[in-house]
Amino acid sequence: RVMKVSDLLIKVKKAEEAVTKRETILSKQIAKELRQRELLITKGVDLSDNFPQNKYRDNIDLFWEICDWGKSKQCVFNSEILLEKKKRILNTWKERLNEAYKKEI
Repeated sequence: RVMKVSDLLIKVKKAEEAVTKRETILSKQIAKELRQRELLITKGVDLSDNFPQNKYRDNIDLFWEICDWGKSKQCVFNSEILLEKKKRILNTWKERLNEAYKKEI
């Protein structure tokens, strides 16, 4: 079915809002991850190891701080993937909108 320009404009607007929302979330997640990383570095934690928490099993507080930082890193990674997906969706709607405009002319 061919969508009307007005319907496509709504789709583009919603997709743009989704991208903006995800960018905001990602920005906050990156800031949190960086704060956690800096705190761990100031405490002398070597984060170059794939599993740095294994070295700190005797210090339970530090162990869990490292685990929390790992979760933050994963959240950033997941958000980046989701943002790319939302951008692709936005581009698809924009392309369809451009095609609809050309057909109206």
